[in-house]
Amino acid sequence: MMSKPSGQTYLKKVRSYLPCSGKVKKQIMEQITESVEVYLAEEPQAGYEQITARFGAPQAIAAAYVENAGTAEILRALQIRRRIVSIVAAVMAAILLSWAGAVTWAMIQYKHNSQGFVTVSIQEGEVRPADDPYWSTPEGQFFDETGG
Repeated sequence: MMSKPSGQTYLKKVRSYLPCSGKVKKQIMEQITESVEVYLAEEPQAGYEQITARFGAPQAIAAAYVENAGTAEILRALQIRRRIVSIVAAVMAAILLSWAGAVTWAMIQYKHNSQGFVTVSIQEGEVRPADDPYWSTPEGQFFDETGG
């Protein structure tokens, strides 16, 4: 692994511009990394500008790869990227729809539960619980068995 920041920056930019599959990109990057490391060992004071002057701009390396690579390989790499983007978009849409459905269901349940009323029926001879606040009077007194 390269320790010089200018070399790391250069390699990151080259990697980002290469339009190929991961396996091919790894092979190309191994070759470029080796060349840059050898150059930096010979010229330890070299910065990003000197590396670019020696090897070419990252865009130029990617353009050279496109010129030399077969059309089928480039199209395959682009198709793989397109599939990945499509899958990620579909997953994000599914998550968003699931979330929207859950929120809608929660709102419907909330609205349904908040607009109702409770009907309490008292049957003759029913024993009233002493600690139930619904059976008490506003003053806090409980009804007696005669209803008064």
